[in-house]
Amino acid sequence: MMKKLLLIAALMLSAITTMHAQDSSNQAWWGYTTQDDSFGGVGVGSADTYHCAIFIPGNHGVAGGKTIRGVRFAIRAQHYDNIIAWVAQTRPSAITSTKTVRMANVDNSAVNNGYVEVSFNEGYEIPSTGCYVGFSFDVTTASVTNDKYPVPVVATTDEPNALWLRTEQAQKAWINLNGQGYGRLYLQVLLEGEFNQNAASPQNFGTYIIKGGEQTAASINVVNMGTEPITSIDYAMEVDGEQSAEQHLNLTNPIGSFATGTVNITLAASESARKEDRTLIVTKVNGEPNETDQNQASCTVYTLNEIVDRNVVVEEYTGTGCGWCPRGLVGMEKLRTTFGDRFVGIGLHRYNQSDPMYLANGKYANISFSGAPSCRINRGAEIDPYYGSTNDIRNDFRTAMAVPALAAVEANAYWNSDSTAVDAEANVTALFDGTDMKVELVLIADGLKSSNTAWRQSNYYYQYDASQVGSDLSMFAAGGKFGNSTISNWTFNDVAIVSSYVNGTNQADAVTNLANGETATVRYTLPLASAQQQVLNVLKKDQVFLAALIIAPDGSIANAVKVQVKGYDLTGIANVNGAQTSLKDTANYTIDGRRTNTQQRGLNLIRMSDGTVRKVLVK
Repeated sequence: MMKKLLLIAALMLSAITTMHAQDSSNQAWWGYTTQDDSFGGVGVGSADTYHCAIFIPGNHGVAGGKTIRGVRFAIRAQHYDNIIAWVAQTRPSAITSTKTVRMANVDNSAVNNGYVEVSFNEGYEIPSTGCYVGFSFDVTTASVTNDKYPVPVVATTDEPNALWLRTEQAQKAWINLNGQGYGRLYLQVLLEGEFNQNAASPQNFGTYIIKGGEQTAASINVVNMGTEPITSIDYAMEVDGEQSAEQHLNLTNPIGSFATGTVNITLAASESARKEDRTLIVTKVNGEPNETDQNQASCTVYTLNEIVDRNVVVEEYTGTGCGWCPRGLVGMEKLRTTFGDRFVGIGLHRYNQSDPMYLANGKYANISFSGAPSCRINRGAEIDPYYGSTNDIRNDFRTAMAVPALAAVEANAYWNSDSTAVDAEANVTALFDGTDMKVELVLIADGLKSSNTAWRQSNYYYQYDASQVGSDLSMFAAGGKFGNSTISNWTFNDVAIVSSYVNGTNQADAVTNLANGETATVRYTLPLASAQQQVLNVLKKDQVFLAALIIAPDGSIANAVKVQVKGYDLTGIANVNGAQTSLKDTANYTIDGRRTNTQQRGLNLIRMSDGTVRKVLVK
């Protein structure tokens, strides 16, 4: 089977496991990973010189102000040379004595079963500005998997300072892999100084949606910042400035020195439908006062009286010029056919403005474009649109579907009289008091198909036999229906063609401070003149849809709905910038029935000369 391709300078992941004993003395080993962690590897897939590092802030709760005496790490490659351990005040452009503050060359014979432990001739005190600690090595030939992906990484939650990488050939600039899902560099630092004994630092633990009168379990990552294993904690919860009584919790699985573990607590719903920011404060560790001031973590709790299913948005950004992107097209079709109306697909198929499926304003929301086939579910982490985060994007979709909506939404959309624009309406109903949400509107087209050269989809799978790519992709392999380097007459669905974004800024109104159960209506006209001409040339009017996206304050998609654009309706929504007809307006009224001499800003009721009444939105 062909592996899924995860591209960041062609970085990929494989796995091995290691176990080591922990040292202890007046010195201590510390790192973003521990010595006993299992690790895998990333790499560029070819022979190269690798430089990998972590950054230690000067105010770090454990390492800040300590003296670095040495490092330990792993070498996964089978064909390696020129190993160097180093410390630098900034990310070094070269590993030399002038670019680093400490440097130690490692003889190949010092590698013990793939592990290296290095002492520096002189200690280095971590300054207030922090420092980088890392190691470099050559991969002389990439003949086996460990040579292709030689940088040791622990597959745990990413950390902003825990994985920096560059190579001399494939990735010449330092890249911070935080947020890319590759985990943390397997590296520990030998520190010297005074250490806390009983210290626990909880990490922020996300968002919880609880139905009124119920409760839910919360799992919290806790970092042991002391030398003693954590066997118990005492904690209190603070809400709106009021602190609860302390609670005692014995840990089933103690958290080792400088390691990270989890504790589980129970969160109860509030007394009313509302949003609360809660703060957990760890007051004691092992029955002793918590010795670190990094003793707090926050979460957000929404209490809802009504649980509403959330429709899920998949924003796919591939391109017709991307040869791996046929799998993205297949992934989206799998979601469409499996989940039906719960799926709201927004395809951003483009590489540049000449691509007919490039969104007209060059930007949709805050998505940054990348070359590989990739997507985001409800503005979450970037994943492969076919494989998802594991082996099937439908697993990620099911996880997203299980999260309740934070607002209910309905939508309507009508063509204007000459089909040059769509008048859109989204009705947002609050499910808790104080609801503040942004509203984004986008037109989506299905059935886009053309024999024009610009619409041809690149395809790399034609180089493989059907048995190498799996049944879903076999149509693109050698001998398959689309088994050529480019695909003609492919039908593209879920293609975003126009949105409420203009010059990178959303123009649709937000809804603010809604009470539980209150409904607000947002209207906006989407002109087709903003769409690419090559899209308009093949657009099918009966296959255009409106997607209304409700955006929570944290940027995630709280809910969404997709509706087909209906035909022009004289009694429906109109807009003053639409085409004029021979009918005349005879009277103007505000939405509450007051007659006015002229149309007012906002929604107006206009009586026409044929006796009909129109709703007209004046901007």
